[in-house]
Amino acid sequence: MRWKDATWNVFVCIATVALSSFTTEMRAERTSGQDGPKSKLQPSLCLSRCLLLLVATLSLPLLILPTPFVRPVAGVVFLATLCFGFVRHFIPYWDERMKRKGVTGRDMHKPLPAPVLSEGMGLVSAFVFVLAAVASQVLLKNDDKKLVEYNAGLLSITLMTFLGFADDLLELPWRAKMLTPLVASVPLLVAYTGRTTILLPDWVFPFVDSLAAFPALLEQSLSVWISPATVALRTFWASVVDSTGALYSHLFASGLLSRVGMFPEEFSFPSLLASLFASFTAFLQTFSSSLSGLLTGYCLLPTASPTEALAFAAPLPIPSSPASLLSSLDTRDSHDAPGPFSAPGPGLAAAWLTTADAFDLQRNDMRLHSPSDSIPAGSTVGWGTGPPVVVDLGAFYYVYMALLTVFCTNAINIYAGINGLEVGQSVVMSFFVIVHNVVEITNNWLPGNASTEATLVWRQNYFSLILSLFFFASSLGLLSFNWYPSQVFVGDTYTCFAGIYFAVVGILGHFSRTLLLLFLPQLLNFLLSIPQLFGLVACPRHRTPRYNAATGKLESSGNLTLINLILTVAGPMTERKLLIVLIALQLCSCSAGLLIRYSSGIYMLFL
Repeated sequence: MRWKDATWNVFVCIATVALSSFTTEMRAERTSGQDGPKSKLQPSLCLSRCLLLLVATLSLPLLILPTPFVRPVAGVVFLATLCFGFVRHFIPYWDERMKRKGVTGRDMHKPLPAPVLSEGMGLVSAFVFVLAAVASQVLLKNDDKKLVEYNAGLLSITLMTFLGFADDLLELPWRAKMLTPLVASVPLLVAYTGRTTILLPDWVFPFVDSLAAFPALLEQSLSVWISPATVALRTFWASVVDSTGALYSHLFASGLLSRVGMFPEEFSFPSLLASLFASFTAFLQTFSSSLSGLLTGYCLLPTASPTEALAFAAPLPIPSSPASLLSSLDTRDSHDAPGPFSAPGPGLAAAWLTTADAFDLQRNDMRLHSPSDSIPAGSTVGWGTGPPVVVDLGAFYYVYMALLTVFCTNAINIYAGINGLEVGQSVVMSFFVIVHNVVEITNNWLPGNASTEATLVWRQNYFSLILSLFFFASSLGLLSFNWYPSQVFVGDTYTCFAGIYFAVVGILGHFSRTLLLLFLPQLLNFLLSIPQLFGLVACPRHRTPRYNAATGKLESSGNLTLINLILTVAGPMTERKLLIVLIALQLCSCSAGLLIRYSSGIYMLFL
C-alpha cells in the first residue's frame, strides 16, 4: 500500500509541475507573438532539467519515510510543485515591472554593451515560499507550541527578506549588513522554547573540565612559578657579579693582567676552576628551587600522574664538587624515576578526577544516568565508555543562535558575484538538508510508545523538512532564470532570504552543528574575507572577479574571496566553467559534511 501511495504522489507531482510549467511557457509564447519583435523573458535552464531535479528531490521523502508520513508529506510535495510553477510564472511578470521602475543592474562579466538585468528577483521566490509555508500550517494544527515557533520563523524570514530588498534599493554598507540579521532574529529568539542544552560524548568531557578549571589553575600556577623564578634570576645575577669579581681579583693577583702579556708559571688553573664551579653551584641551587615550583604547577595538569608528581616535586640533586658532577653524569641510568620527558603515566583519569573534585566541577550532576550510578571522586573511569553528557548553555545558547543567524545570512551574501552562484549553492545545501531530515526522521520514528527524545528529534526534523521542500522548489524555479547566462539578478533579497531560512531550520530543527558542516565553502570564504569585512583592508561594494574582454575569461581581482582564490590557483576561466567548479565544490563539501556527520567516530558530537 505504501508503494502505491508513493507512486501515485510522484505521478501527481510530475503532472502538476508539467502542467503549470507548460501553461506558463505557452502564455509567454502567446504574449511574445502579440507584442511582435519584443520577446518575453526566457529561462536559462530548460524545463526538462528542472523537472528532473525537482522530481528526484521531492520523491526522496515519499519513497523513504515511514508509512504514516507519506500522506502528509504528499501534501507538502504538492504545494512545493506549485511553488516551482508559480515562481517560473511570476518572474517574467515582475521582471518587466522592475525594469520599468529602474531597479536594474549591469552584468559586468559580459562583453560590451553589458546587458541590463532586473534586480531583486529573489523577492518572487521568497513571496511564494511564505505563501506555501502559511498554507501548510494545517499540518501542525494539533501542536500549538510548534505553531508558535513556526510562525516566528516565518516572521524572521519575512523581516530578513524585507531588509535584503531594502539593501538592493538603498545599498547599505557592509557593516550594516553584518548587524541587520540581529533584527530579523528577534522573533525567532523570543518564540524559541526548545532546549538550551547540547549533548557531548563522554571522551570530550575532560576538555570541558580543562576549560572550567583553567582560570584557577592559571592563578595558582602563576603564584607558584613567578616568585621562585624571580628569586632565581636575582640570585643568578648576584652570583655572576660575585664570580666575575672573584675571577678578576684572582687573575690580577696571579699576574695574568700584568704588563707582561703571557701566562706566569705560578698561574693556578685548579683555583680558577673551583671559583667558576662555586658560581655554577649557587646558580643550580636557586634554579632547582624555581624548577621545583614550576613542576609543582605541572602536577596540577590532567596529564601528570601521581608518580610524576613525586618525581617532579623533589629538588634536583646539587653536586658537591666537579668530580661528583662528572660521576653523576657517567653513572646515570636510563631506568631512573620518570622525569618531564618520560612517557606519561596511566593515571590520566584518576589525576584529573582529583583535580576536578578540587575545583568542584560537579560532573555527576550533568550525566544522563540515575544518582545511584554517580562516580565517586578519585575513581578511575574509562573515558568514551559512558553515556553522553548534557551541557546546559542557558542564555549563551541564545547568543549562539543570534550569531548563527548573522553568519548564515552574511555567509551566502558574501559568497556571490557570478551568475547562478547564490541560488546554486543554496539549492545544493537545501537538498542535503532534506536528505538529513529524511534520515533523522526514519532513524527516530518508532511506532507505538516511542521515547520522548526520539519523538522530539523526528518532530524537529519534520518541521525542517516542510520548509526545506518549499525552499528547494521555489529556489529551483528562480535558478532556471539565474543560471548562466543569467536573465535576472537575485540581489541581496535572495541571499538574505536564503541565509535566514538556513538559520531558522537549523535552530528550530536543532541541527545547527550539522548545518555548519554544509557551510564549509562559505565558512572558508568568510575567514578569507575577515580583513576586508572588518575594515583592515579596503573593501569595495562588489568584490567580484575581473572580466578580461580580450580573452572572455574571469581573472582574480585581488579581493579576499574564495572565488578569487580559485582563480588565482587554477588560472583564468570562463564564467560558466567557474560556476560549474564552484557548484561541484559545494556538492563535494556537503557530501563530505554528511559523511562526517554520520561517521562512527564523531557521531556523538552531533546528537
